[in-house]
Order: sequence, then structure tokens, then C-alpha cells
Amino acid sequence: RKLIMGDVTAVQLNAEETQETQSSAEPQQGGALVGLRQTWLEHRVAFVFLIVWIVVAFGAVIEVAVVPKTAIGNLINWGNIPRVPRGLIGIVTSPLIHANFGHFALNAVGIVILGCLMVIRGNRQFLGFTLSILLVGGFLLWIVGRNQTQIAGIYYYVSHVGASGMLFGYFGALMTIPIFERPFQIKSFVSA
Repeated sequence: RKLIMGDVTAVQLNAEETQETQSSAEPQQGGALVGLRQTWLEHRVAFVFLIVWIVVAFGAVIEVAVVPKTAIGNLINWGNIPRVPRGLIGIVTSPLIHANFGHFALNAVGIVILGCLMVIRGNRQFLGFTLSILLVGGFLLWIVGRNQTQIAGIYYYVSHVGASGMLFGYFGALMTIPIFERPFQIKSFVSA
């Protein structure tokens, strides 16, 4: 009889330990809201960066669309103009300037989705990748991009604007990071 009581006691203790483990693993009151709040607190720098980008870029769209166009005041002139010294400022400013609202809206959707996926990786990696994509991609565009176009026999400088470079940079990073993070193996579909 003592042996049976000992087994029952052991089973009861294990059941209590399981209940304690499960209750400590469950989120506090609020469930998903608590998880969302923790994610926000962990990655607030990156989320604020994305929100600021949207606000500033939207303001630039309004400026380009509404303000009368002059040679000095047009924001398009602040885009990335390849191989022209004044176009170097566009390496940093061009992702914030868009030709029209449709251009901004399409870039914003992609930047928000892929940017949030990058934010999940952490603030340091998000900001590091963002700055790398911005500077390296912008400089490569400045070096090899098309800088002139001919309209009716007159040559004009081409100003590259928009955040498509950031968008494709995030996409490329999200596709290649897993290859370098863990041992990459190409598995055969043919079983032996």
C-alpha cells in the first residue's frame, strides 16, 4: 500500500509541476495585446523609423504635386542624379521623394510589409541593413544609373526618385539572410 501511495504522490507532484509550467508559459491578461505591446517595446526604434519615413515621404509627395514647379524649388531636383555632383545628395533624399501619390502608395505598402519583417530581426539589424541599402544602393545608382534623356532634341538630366531601391534591398536581404545564418544544404527530391 505504501508503494501505491508513493506512486500516486509522485504522479500528483508531476501534475502540479506541469500546471505550474503551463501557467508560467501562458501570457498575462490581454493575450495577443500583451505580445504586441512587447514587440512594440522591443522594436520601437525601427517602428518609429518606418512611421517617420511614411510621414516625410507623404509630405514630399504633396510638395511635388502641389507646389509650383521652379528650377530651384522642385523636390525632384533633390533626387539621385547619376554622375552629377549635385546628385550626390539624392543618395539620401531620393527614397523620400516620389513622383506622384500612386508611386508613393505602391512603395509605402512594400516598405511597410518588408520593413516590418526586417524589424522582427531586431533594431540593430534593421538599422544596419537600412543604412547599408540606402548608402550602397544609392551610390551604385549614382555611378551606373542613366543620367540624361533626350526629349525633342534637348537633353535633360534624369533624377531618380522613390524607395524602390529600399524595397528591393529589403526583399534581397530577407531572401539571402537565411542562407548565411544556418548551414545551408540543397536537399535532393529523389530519395535513395
